[in-house]
Amino acid sequence: MLSDGAPYYKASCRILNLKHGLYSSEIRNLMERIVQLRIDKLFDNYILCIKDKCDEGHEENLLKSIMIMLMKHG
Repeated sequence: MLSDGAPYYKASCRILNLKHGLYSSEIRNLMERIVQLRIDKLFDNYILCIKDKCDEGHEENLLKSIMIMLMKHG
């Protein structure tokens, strides 16, 4: 398993008897960009707000509602 070097990854790999390695900062930056792109696409495509000017409070309520739905059905 490759990680950024956080101690819990190393400990988890030791417990699970997995090889642990570190990835370079270049790979880390690439992975973060990919994850951010996926998050942006998820919210743009599936969580649309019909308000013209959606403020942070409205976004927060929307996310809380989604979390409640996921917990009830998860």
